[in-house]
Amino acid sequence: MGSDERCEIVGRRLRRPDAGPRLTGYERYTDDLALPGMYVAYLVLSPYAHAIIRKIDIETALKAPGVVAVLTSRDLPEFARDDEPPERSRFFLATERVSYVGEPVAVVVAESAAEAELAAELVMVDYDPLPPVAGIEMARQLLALRRAYL
Repeated sequence: MGSDERCEIVGRRLRRPDAGPRLTGYERYTDDLALPGMYVAYLVLSPYAHAIIRKIDIETALKAPGVVAVLTSRDLPEFARDDEPPERSRFFLATERVSYVGEPVAVVVAESAAEAELAAELVMVDYDPLPPVAGIEMARQLLALRRAYL
């Protein structure tokens, strides 16, 4: 095979097989899916890069129209791998602290996306903001402090 045969597509426009449906708006996405009895979930996200979660009040959100459930880390199982130590377990939702802006803290399940989003605003999270970890030296200091208290 000569070098000309291997590079026959270099410098040429290629037609994407999925371009038509996307450009015309006919592409179907997960958000377009609607089935009878289907619920929608909406995440409550942390506005802080580093904070301790003091309390999560879900009572008002639970009473909102269309809400089926409001879940926190206490309601969900811990996902751990057998080859990792217990302190590296994985949680879908933040447990005692948040480590980045946008970390999921709770999830609202409702009959519609609008109801789930409105109810998510009713979830009250009491945060105790901490200074964000802004470098490797600060991370080492915080890790040393954390190990001292474990």
